[in-house]
Amino acid sequence: VALTGLENVFHTLSSRRCFSPAHRSSVSLGRLFFIYQTGYALNLVTPSAEIGGEIARGVVLQKYMPRSEAASAVIINKFAYSIARLMAAATLAGLTVLLFPLRRSDAWVLGLGAVLTALALLAFAWFQARGLFGPALTRLAWVVGRKRQARVRLQVEELDERLRSYYRENA
Repeated sequence: VALTGLENVFHTLSSRRCFSPAHRSSVSLGRLFFIYQTGYALNLVTPSAEIGGEIARGVVLQKYMPRSEAASAVIINKFAYSIARLMAAATLAGLTVLLFPLRRSDAWVLGLGAVLTALALLAFAWFQARGLFGPALTRLAWVVGRKRQARVRLQVEELDERLRSYYRENA
């Protein structure tokens, strides 16, 4: 339990690094920790594929910063966390192949899964850094109707710009 708490403290600290410099001090670390815990709890108790908690974080963060800043910070944070998880999984998969007797086909499946996941994450980073996240969301918004699609288009343009600027500043 203590290690999980420590992990969450470090995750809170890293979450703050996902804000643009102008907004890093708009939420205290204590409050940000509780915002993170709220999202974490929602992810644990709901079958939302770890997305429901991210939405909750974004909604709460909007009280302290613009919507596009909150959304881009949550997206960047989730992406960075996915990279950390992928590195841990790759390390453990490599150790599994080295330490346990596996059939050659099982070792290939482990390796192929790790490579495909890494490629998907790299593609998602490229997608965000090129400002293609908004157009994709806008195309998906046609499901809810043309009026909402126009509203989504306006909101995601600012989100795309925040994502691009984050990657320019931190690449």
